[in-house]
Amino acid sequence: MTVPLPPQGDTTWYDWATEIHNDVHALGTIATQAASSVAITGGTITSTSISGASTFNGTITGLSTDLAVLHGGTGASTAADARTNLGVLARGVMLMSIDGVLSAGTGIRRLYFPREVTIFNIWASVATAPTGSSLVFDVNVNGATICASVKPTITAGSFVDVSTTPSSQLVTAGQYVTVDVDSVGSTVAGSDAVIGIEYTEAY
Repeated sequence: MTVPLPPQGDTTWYDWATEIHNDVHALGTIATQAASSVAITGGTITSTSISGASTFNGTITGLSTDLAVLHGGTGASTAADARTNLGVLARGVMLMSIDGVLSAGTGIRRLYFPREVTIFNIWASVATAPTGSSLVFDVNVNGATICASVKPTITAGSFVDVSTTPSSQLVTAGQYVTVDVDSVGSTVAGSDAVIGIEYTEAY
C-alpha cells in the first residue's frame, strides 16, 4: 500500500497511516501472506468444518471418517469397498460351444465358476441357422434352470439371439453351469452353437 504525502504542515496523515497499520496487523498473519502461499492453522470454514485434516501434493490426510461419494470421495477405506460403493465391477463372458449338427439333449456342457458371479445376460449363435422351427436352449445352475421366464431362442432362419435376461442371476463359488438344447429346427436342426453367459463379479 502507498500512502500519499500530505500537504506541508498537515499532521493528520500520520494518525491515519498508523491506524491502517494497526488494523492490518490485527487481522493476523493471513492478511500479510502472499496470495500464492497462504498457510491456515486452526479455525473453521463456514459450512465445512476441517478438523485434523491436512493436504500434501493433492492427498488429504487426517480425516476421521471416509469421504462420502456425495462429496467426491468413495465412502470407503479399502479398494474393494470403494469399487462396490462406486458400482465398479469386473465383467466377463463364459463361452460354451456345441460343435456339429445340433440335437436335443440336457447337460451337454458343464463349467464351474471358481468365484461368486452375477449373470446378467445370455446370448446364443449358430454357424448354420435352423429352419422349419426355432432352436431353443436352456441354461442351468446346479441342474436348475435360470431361464424360467424366457429361454435363449434362435428363430427359424436366424443365426443369433443377442439377449436373454435370466430369472435367477446369482451363482456362488463352486456351482456349475450346464446348457441344454430343448429343441432344434424341424427341417434343418442348426449347427455349431456358441452360448455366451455374461456376468459381473467383484474385483
